[in-house]
Amino acid sequence: MHSMPRNPRMLYVTAALVLALVVAAAGCGLASTKLSGNVLDAVTGAPVADALVRAAGQSARTDHQGEFTVRLGEGTHDLAVEAPGYVQQTVTATVGATSSGDSLEVRLAPRRLRGVVRDEAGAPIEGAQVALADLVAQTDESGGFDLAAAILSALTISSDCHEPVEVDASDLEALYDASGGQAKALEVTLEPRVIQGIVTDQFSGEPIPDVSVRLGSETATTGPDGRYQLLACA
Repeated sequence: MHSMPRNPRMLYVTAALVLALVVAAAGCGLASTKLSGNVLDAVTGAPVADALVRAAGQSARTDHQGEFTVRLGEGTHDLAVEAPGYVQQTVTATVGATSSGDSLEVRLAPRRLRGVVRDEAGAPIEGAQVALADLVAQTDESGGFDLAAAILSALTISSDCHEPVEVDASDLEALYDASGGQAKALEVTLEPRVIQGIVTDQFSGEPIPDVSVRLGSETATTGPDGRYQLLACA
């Protein structure tokens, strides 16, 4: 059998194409520049680990020291930075051919938990204690409170003369949108803590009306059926 003669022109074109692809790939590598940075807590200054940094289709996560590295093409890029328990932030960075080694610092604000505490009549309760793990706040004159909520757990609200209320962490999480911002305030209603009873005659068992019953500074008077109800304040 006779082998087909090779076409020198075809070999030349093939070699040129391979060379062009190699140069193009090398050019793409040279066009990207390393951008390094660190993500910190905006309040404490502590490093934020496992934060996600995204830009121009590239992404990286911070290490335990809050540091990250991402390769980007030359130009100006918007970096979206997010981490559990923090409000997402977008920062702008300019990458140049000589900017390799530059460091970007991003400070993420911890989530805040805001809400209001009212009684059954809708009146604000001032001085109620709001506890989230080891964080404690007191409501102001408008019944409002504001505390850090980077880590959510069960929230406990208590006040003199009222029954305490506990809000599950899952219900708190539902208050936030995808960016970590609180979409709506938490509204809590506290029911009064009351003591009820009846005063009767020791011998006949008949109810006794108009009897004064006192607990601390609270006083109530029995009705015709001998029953009373008063507010039980701690």
